[in-house]
Amino acid sequence: MTQNRSTWIGCSLGGLLVALLALHSMPQETEGANILGVFTSHSPSHLIIHMSILKTLAEKGHNVTVVSAMPPKVTHKSIKHIVVPMSAEDEKILSDGMSGMVREKPSIWTTMKSIFSSLSLLIDRQVDVLEDPRFQELYLNKGNKFDVVFVGFFFNSYQVALGARFNCPVIVSWSGPPMLMVNEMLGNPELSTVPQMQIAVAAGKPMNFKQRVQNFASTVGFNALNLYLNHRYNGFYKRLWGNDKSMPSFEVAKRNVSLAFCNGHAISEGPIRPNVPGIIEIGGIQIKSKPDPLPEDIKEFLEKGKHGAILFSLGSNLKGEHIQPHVVETIFKALSSVKQQVIWKWDDTKNTPGKSANILYKKWLPQDDI
Repeated sequence: MTQNRSTWIGCSLGGLLVALLALHSMPQETEGANILGVFTSHSPSHLIIHMSILKTLAEKGHNVTVVSAMPPKVTHKSIKHIVVPMSAEDEKILSDGMSGMVREKPSIWTTMKSIFSSLSLLIDRQVDVLEDPRFQELYLNKGNKFDVVFVGFFFNSYQVALGARFNCPVIVSWSGPPMLMVNEMLGNPELSTVPQMQIAVAAGKPMNFKQRVQNFASTVGFNALNLYLNHRYNGFYKRLWGNDKSMPSFEVAKRNVSLAFCNGHAISEGPIRPNVPGIIEIGGIQIKSKPDPLPEDIKEFLEKGKHGAILFSLGSNLKGEHIQPHVVETIFKALSSVKQQVIWKWDDTKNTPGKSANILYKKWLPQDDI
């Protein structure tokens, strides 16, 4: 009797195991999440980081909708894209503001002055994107349900309220390492031993006394700026949602931020600092696992070089026309005198700083592929 019972139990367990394995091997039906990305910053480089995140999610089968202030350089065929561009008049004001910035000696004070003056346009115009009929059509459609909202941060903390509107979590995407305004949303502490972004400290070296004083002044300055910006955010919040009784206060809405994706990698870039679990470093997310083939003119130009190559770019926001002519001339003389092939990001390719056999001017560069 005992032997028969043991045999029966063994057969039953064996059959159960076979059944579980069979169920495990069967294809399982899954549904992708509905994801909304709102990226209102007027910066191509910011958008590349934000879209690299959303492209990855689209590749995994999620349903992605993106609202941005410009067409993206990085995208996916399944992403639904709504573009709300800046007006030509505002573009000119922004360009003139950038020209003024580069003529001033860089410091924490000129940085803050720029934010209060020319860059305030970028802060103001982000509200216009949310008031635009193209966004409002998506926003007011009660049939639109989202499981998570990504908000691209650039002095626009009030936009985290979109999570309350769609009753879903919010993830903040930021194009740099953790900073005060982003840390505040996740309760990531500000540490006096960690240099601010604009304080250059050699790798493995502590701050000297002068740098500590600069860091202190910078921290105080950014805290004051943050107080001012939060006051403005509150105004924007009331302008957008003040009449909506279903919306929480701005302070409550800010607590709905679940994660912040920061485009930094402290271990390789520094400074290394502790972060709360809600701060996720994604430095390098825009880098492709396999580069695309280079355009023929760039490929041919690089292959000519026997001493290597230099890629010279001042980013997507600073154009050649913003730089003083004598500075451009100095840069040209330096780059034209080196042995390496030089690819120079220059927007107006019909009016270049000069001609040199070792310099190729390009308006847009596939940096990862190069």
